Amino acid sequence: IIHSWHFKNPENFWKKAIEGAPQSSQVYRGMGKVYYDRGDLAQAEVNFMKGVELNKAEVNTVSDLGKAYESKGDLVSAERCYRKTLEVDSLQPMFLTDMARIYEKKKDIVTAERYYVKAISRDPNFWQAKFGLGVLSYQTGRFADAERYWLDVARINPNYNDTYMNLAVLYYYVQRYDKAIEYLDLLKSKGVDVDKLNPGLVNSLKPYRKNG
Repeated sequence: IIHSWHFKNPENFWKKAIEGAPQSSQVYRGMGKVYYDRGDLAQAEVNFMKGVELNKAEVNTVSDLGKAYESKGDLVSAERCYRKTLEVDSLQPMFLTDMARIYEKKKDIVTAERYYVKAISRDPNFWQAKFGLGVLSYQTGRFADAERYWLDVARINPNYNDTYMNLAVLYYYVQRYDKAIEYLDLLKSKGVDVDKLNPGLVNSLKPYRKNG
């Protein structure tokens, strides 16, 4: 039986799991993800590294370690991890997307786009890669492409609210104010505090609302 306190206090759950199976890479990965989600990147790194030490073939833990490095801004170490994952599975969409983000942050748009496209070629519904392609398209002035990618992300994963905010910004930029308002209102209906999230956009759209 999995008791409810496991979910209320996941840190204690994984601590007990580590005590019971100290040679399991998965329990350290579980603990690392708790710290990562909490924003404690130092402890996330420690636990992911321990998981990798116990099982170097566990590429998902290597990927998680890369994300911890990436979140700390250590792109060199993150890229090293992501390359290791691709050595094991060069066609895994998530691993390709991980590498794409590194090149995106290195301002190598061409290479980043190539990795994103390859990820989508393996899985047309891999929304993380399509979201990234939307960002690259927007940054390079290809607004129709950005719109197409983000609308597809919204179809595949309607719960990812960043997509709606990006669409609202895009529509404002191309002066389709009614659509920008539509997506801001959609976010509001989902309980998102858009006034706090993007006050500049909210204020800029006020003159275009029919009710003022």
